Amino acid sequence: EFDLAAEARAVVNNASRTGIRLDIRIANGQDAAYAMGDPLRVRQIMRNLLTNAYRYGGDDVAVEVEQTPDVCVLAVTDNGVGVPEADADRIFDSYQRSENAVQQPKSVGLGLSVSRKLARLMGGELVYRRVDNRTRFELTIPASLAAQLRIG
Repeated sequence: EFDLAAEARAVVNNASRTGIRLDIRIANGQDAAYAMGDPLRVRQIMRNLLTNAYRYGGDDVAVEVEQTPDVCVLAVTDNGVGVPEADADRIFDSYQRSENAVQQPKSVGLGLSVSRKLARLMGGELVYRRVDNRTRFELTIPASLAAQLRIG
């Protein structure tokens, strides 16, 4: 068990770039989102998503944390053009990038693939969505039993 909201705060506070908005929404007025998983790997996923947002997304980057009785959700969003619909699943394959992505010399196309595998190993999922003209990469992991009892 770990506090996903605290991990998100730490990654955002340590990010080398400024201007990341952090929005934490937790039921019942709580300020923590208790999840089951590996906090080190969650930070790895989050750093990868933030790096991608800065490399390929828009200039307005936000991190959202939400807890429901069953799951915790961490989303990294930006106001960039997004991924073409035809590439939405392919971007999670190893060594793949979206056709409209600017080529980055330090990028080999493994970050999203590894991040999705890590999410699934923790019983969660990593998906891409386009919501309200924003790119949204959403990590979902199981809520802890204690959180389920508090919120449910």
